[in-house]
Amino acid sequence: MQAVQSMRQAGVYADSTGAEEQLLASADLSRGLGEADARLNQFMDKFNQVQGEPLDVLLPGPDVANVFLFDKARNRMFLYAPDGKGKLKKLADEYVVTGSVKGDKQHQGDGKSPNGIYRFIKKLQDKELEARYGPVAFPIDYPNELDQLHRKDGNGIWMHGYPADVLRRPPQDTRGCFSLDNRHLVEIEKQVKLGRSWVIVGENLEFDAKGERAALLASVQRDIEAWRSDWASLDTNAYLSHYHHDFRSGNRDLAAWKAYKQRVNANKRFVEVNFSRMTLIHDPNSWPEGEVVVAEFDQSYRSDNYADKGRKRLYLARQHKGDNWKILIEESLKR
Repeated sequence: MQAVQSMRQAGVYADSTGAEEQLLASADLSRGLGEADARLNQFMDKFNQVQGEPLDVLLPGPDVANVFLFDKARNRMFLYAPDGKGKLKKLADEYVVTGSVKGDKQHQGDGKSPNGIYRFIKKLQDKELEARYGPVAFPIDYPNELDQLHRKDGNGIWMHGYPADVLRRPPQDTRGCFSLDNRHLVEIEKQVKLGRSWVIVGENLEFDAKGERAALLASVQRDIEAWRSDWASLDTNAYLSHYHHDFRSGNRDLAAWKAYKQRVNANKRFVEVNFSRMTLIHDPNSWPEGEVVVAEFDQSYRSDNYADKGRKRLYLARQHKGDNWKILIEESLKR
C-alpha cells in the first residue's frame, strides 16, 4: 500500500498504479490480521502485567492436576496448576483458535465451541489422527450432563494442532475445536493428564478477583455443608429443600427423587455422611438456571442398614447472588 501511494505521488508513474490498487482491493487480509490482533492483545496483557489467579478455580482438590482455561473472546488458552501451597501457578498463556461461528455450541455441525466445564478424556495420535489435526489431539467430555439437560448435542470437541504446512490461523477457524500451533501443542502435551486436567471454556474470564472468589467459595461450601447436615439429621424435608426444581439424576426428576428418598429414609435410625477430596469449579457462563458451580468429592455414607463409599459430582445453581445454591444435577461417578 505504501509503494502504490509513493508511485501515485511521483506523478509520472500514476497511470500504472491501477492494477496494483485492484490487486490490493482483492487481497483478503482478514485472516492474518485477525490472528495478529489476538496475538497483539495477548502481548499487551503480558506487558501490562495482567496477572492473578482465575476467579473460576475455587478449590482444586488433590485429584486436579491442572486447569486449562479457554477464553474465546481473547482467543487465549491459560494453564494453571496447584502449587501445593494453596495457590495456583500459571504454566502457559497461548494464542488459541476457536470455532468459526461465535457463541455457545448447541448442535452438531453449528461451528461453535462449547461453553462450560469439562475434562480431557482421551489422547489421539499417529494412526488415530488425521494429519490436518497436527501431531496430537485431546478430546473433552462434551456434551456433559449439564449440556444434555439443555438439549445440546454434537461431539468430537478436541484440543488439537495445525496441519503441518500451516503456520498461521485466524482466531475463528475450526469446526468447534480448540487449536494451538504445533510447537506449543507439543510443549503443552506433557501437562495433559486424562481425567485430571479440567477444562473451563467461556468469554472474558476474570482474574485477580480475590474477594469475589473467596465469597463464592464460602457460599458454596456453606450450602454443601448444610445439605450434608440435613441429610444426616434424617429430616427428609429439610434435605430435599436443597434440590433445584429442575433437578435431574439419571432418569429421576425432582418428584421421583423425593419419592425415592422418602422411601429410603423411612425406616432408618441414623445416617452418617462425610465428604473429602473436594474440588469446586465455577462456570463463567450464564445458564438458564443462573450461575453454576461443579462440585466433585469422595462420599462416605453409613446408616444402620447400609454403607457405601464412592465419588460424586454435583452441579449447583443459583439465580442471583445471595440466593442459596441448589442441586441441579447429582451423579455417582466410577472411580
